Amino acid sequence: MVTEDELNEMMRLMTESLDPKDKPCVGIFWYSPARNELFGVVKAKKGDKNYVSSGFGGMATCRDLHKDVWKKEYNKNKFKDGSKINLFIGDYKDKPRGRIFYSESKNHYIIMVGSWVDEYEAAKQCIIDEFKLNGHCFEFVKNIHWEIGNGFGD
Repeated sequence: MVTEDELNEMMRLMTESLDPKDKPCVGIFWYSPARNELFGVVKAKKGDKNYVSSGFGGMATCRDLHKDVWKKEYNKNKFKDGSKINLFIGDYKDKPRGRIFYSESKNHYIIMVGSWVDEYEAAKQCIIDEFKLNGHCFEFVKNIHWEIGNGFGD
């Protein structure tokens, strides 16, 4: 039988787990227009080991690179039975993608994307929801790095 003190402790632990999930995040993602959803999402909050900052008042994001996450997911999925559609096909640069930065000095999130976001307007709300940016200052910024077909050299 669970005592009232044990139950209260369990409830306290559960409550602590709720708060961080609702906090805004930085990170990376890809967008699937066919499914109208993000995939390959990597998120980090301040204090996570994956959260990296350029210093006091600088920019922050997650440590992961698109090309590394893509390679890992591609290799993990290529040997599956094929009953599921694998989104990690081709090159990491060939699908709409982006990165969320946080300007610590301005308390402002920057959503870096390519011009693809104009074609897939619904992607914006997917990104805002996934990274918990509602109610926070943010802006979408287009940059050539996140254009389909562009990225770091391999």
